[in-house]
Amino acid sequence: MQYREGEKGKMHDVNFIGVKVNCPECINNGPDPDCSVCGEHRTLTFSTRPFQNTPVDIQNVTENPLEEFVSWIIDSSVTDTVAFSHFGGRFDMVLVFKELFLRGLTPDMIKKGNKLYEMKVKVGKKNWVIFRDTFNLMPMSLASLVPAFALSVEDKPFFPHLVNRPENYGKEIFPVKDDYLADGMMPEKRAQFDKWYEQHKNEPFNLDESLASYCTNDVEILMAALVAFRREFLEVSNGLDVLREAMTIASACMKHFRTNHLQSQHLGIVPEKGYDNADNQSLLALRFLSWYAEEHNVNIRNAYSKEGEKRFGNYRVDGWVEEKKLVIEVNGCCWHGCKKCFPDDEIRLPNGVSAGIQRERDEKRLEFIESFGVEVEVYWECDIRGMLSRDRVMKLKFKNYLDNGPIDIRSAFFGGRTGPLKLFQKTGEGQKISYYDVTSLYPFINMSTRYPIGHPDRPYFKQRCQMDSTIRQHL
Repeated sequence: MQYREGEKGKMHDVNFIGVKVNCPECINNGPDPDCSVCGEHRTLTFSTRPFQNTPVDIQNVTENPLEEFVSWIIDSSVTDTVAFSHFGGRFDMVLVFKELFLRGLTPDMIKKGNKLYEMKVKVGKKNWVIFRDTFNLMPMSLASLVPAFALSVEDKPFFPHLVNRPENYGKEIFPVKDDYLADGMMPEKRAQFDKWYEQHKNEPFNLDESLASYCTNDVEILMAALVAFRREFLEVSNGLDVLREAMTIASACMKHFRTNHLQSQHLGIVPEKGYDNADNQSLLALRFLSWYAEEHNVNIRNAYSKEGEKRFGNYRVDGWVEEKKLVIEVNGCCWHGCKKCFPDDEIRLPNGVSAGIQRERDEKRLEFIESFGVEVEVYWECDIRGMLSRDRVMKLKFKNYLDNGPIDIRSAFFGGRTGPLKLFQKTGEGQKISYYDVTSLYPFINMSTRYPIGHPDRPYFKQRCQMDSTIRQHL
């Protein structure tokens, strides 16, 4: 990728793209010249300048290599296609997304912040072009992949990225160390570079030819590493194709664990509402019912009561006062279509139903409940908030309301202090500052600790209290 000076700094332009095509059959059995998926042309390039010293099957010379590449991969895909790039989630895939956007395409993306994990584009009626970042599967530099997998490919060479500019096309130049970004190298790599540079600094550098050699070598390394990684994972996981089934090494390991090691009935999935039977009820409704009970000196049965919400047929009600045969309903304005807040019958509510239809449903529901000979009081969210704005005591009680509902087991995973307890410390005599690693506790615990399996036996403490007088006396 070349750069040029723009109004807001350096602008990056794609000036070379290397592609190598392979399908699972050709990976397993070797290249087949008659393969209908790969075709006869397996190595392709898209570049702004022609070259002669690097052999490829097809050389596309164009003013806009990225535009030409996107056209090729979209138009030539007759099956699902996965395009891999190393560290592409922060770089290559972002540039491809821009080109897709300019074409009016809206890919499905899995991302975190501005880091892309996967980008999918629908091609035709049923085929997809999927872009993934191989760094998420093999988290190491491209150069490190060669020794890591003992690849029989040429090592990744040093390249002077800062000379990749249009004014250097067709010339023989002599890059300096700064052009290789030498000051940003790690000490070991810098030592290797200094030795290499002393041997080659007097050799003329041709950008057109070197760019082709460098980029196609990158593609060869990545393809060889993917094939080796896939082969090893197939052996370890009893046939799991990691390139197809996973986009990160974590998801690949989890897929392997679930497929080959997780036994039936071992993993207990906690119910969404926990193991206690409790109905969902809004916090506003719970606060209002608590205030109403205290204000009118009555007992109100609600979602947190022992029996749960009172039912009339298939309908549940928010609050029930037994001694008064009174039903209390707290309606959220946007969920029930408040006439004040949503006067238009055609407006669509969050549940996908129009306000008019929702009001009709609520009226029929209330008519059914009233048919049991009970009184019904309906309080709307906007009216309650109006009461709060006028009544300071009520507002204070709402603020101090303590949610005493069933324990949410998932809450046990929240929290965890991550900030320093003290930002500055000056050591005194006999003192020293130490750093303790707690991060490694996680893999240690996972490896050495026994985990419970299945669902827990649910002890009903209240039932035991009724049976055991000793416990009842202590309570």
